[in-house]
Formats: sequence, structure tokens, C-alpha cells
Amino acid sequence: MFFSPSISAAICSGIVCFSIVGSTSVVPSPPSCQVNMDGPAAQQQVLRHISAGEAVPAEALHPLWSALPPLSVSEAIGTYRGGYFDGGKKPSPINWFGKQIASENAVNPLLCHPPGPTNGTVNKDVIFPYPRKDIARARNVEHQGVVTATIIYNKVPLMDYFRVVRPGKDLLILGKSDWNGSLAEPAYFWLERVEGVEIKFDVTNPMVKGNVTIKHIDFAEKD
Repeated sequence: MFFSPSISAAICSGIVCFSIVGSTSVVPSPPSCQVNMDGPAAQQQVLRHISAGEAVPAEALHPLWSALPPLSVSEAIGTYRGGYFDGGKKPSPINWFGKQIASENAVNPLLCHPPGPTNGTVNKDVIFPYPRKDIARARNVEHQGVVTATIIYNKVPLMDYFRVVRPGKDLLILGKSDWNGSLAEPAYFWLERVEGVEIKFDVTNPMVKGNVTIKHIDFAEKD
């Protein structure tokens, strides 16, 4: 699959709709972002960004992500709530909640809430895998010379690489999305592992039809 520099292809990542611009060249970090930082300092800085709920440009997150320690798929098993770094200004078109890594071959990267009973509302009591379960897999993949847990989407050339922000039971990780060798937009998001979350795998997807914004995920409806 190839996109010329003049074409933008949108695909719902579960966070917002990605805008992929360009072809296969990797987007470099600006020279001003090449900051030497150790892992603990980077972890603290990312935690501050998440706690503040502030908008953070990708350029500021490049060196932080690179300084964070990796993790394995076995360490990443779990269900996560997620967020991204736009200051809360961009609502998710699919009411994205988070991601689930159940095993190497069972990954639900688009856990979502269905619409509420009235227009513009969200039913946060229900979480289901959009558009269907297990549309991705998880592998330990080398990226930037480091092997780390990675979500690989089954139908498109999209990969989410992860690094550790906070270890432990309430694991917090920073994700970096890559589309066919180029940074996606948004490039970064965070995930926090949570307990006691029930995923409704038998929910009929209420968002497949009639919404132009999310039509671009139709690839995942096909086996």
C-alpha cells in the first residue's frame, strides 16, 4: 500500500482518526529534540504530562519515548484505559476507551464505548471491541535498536510500539504509532493497565454503519 505525499489516508486508530501523510520515509526528530535523558527522568516527565492533561507536541515526546525502558509482550498482558496528548480537545470519533492484550494472538486495540441513548452521549457502562475482536496481534519487535512489546494490526501496515513509563501492577506505558515506516498522527498515546474491566464481546457494534468518520476502519470488518 502506497500513499503519495499529496494524499492523506485516514484510519481510526482507536484514539482519533490518523492522518497519514507521505510515503515510507521515517519522520525524523527535529534537531532541537535530540536531548540526552536517562530512563527515570523521562518516566517522570511523561508522568507529569499525563497528570497535567496538557497538550504535548510529538516533537517533545520523541526523546522521552526513546529514553524509556522496553517491556516484553508477557509483561504487557492486560486491559488498559488510554489517552493521548492533545489536552482533551479532540473527542474520539469511536468513543475509544483503551486496548487489551489478552495474549500474543488475541489483541483488541480498539476497546470502545457505544453511543448513549440520546444523540451525542456515550454509554460508559459498556466496553466492547470495535469493530470486532482480535483485529491485531502482539509480538516483541525491534525498533530503534531496542526489542519491545508491539501491537501489529492484521489488515493494515500499522504498528504500536511500547515503552514503560511506570512498572508494576498498574503498569503505565507510552505508545508510539508507526504507519508503514512513517509516524502516524497522533504519533503518541498512553495506556494504563486496569483491573476489573468487563469487555462485552457479544455486543452488536452500533457504530459500523452511517458514520462517515469511521468508515475508514472497514478493512477490519473483513476476515
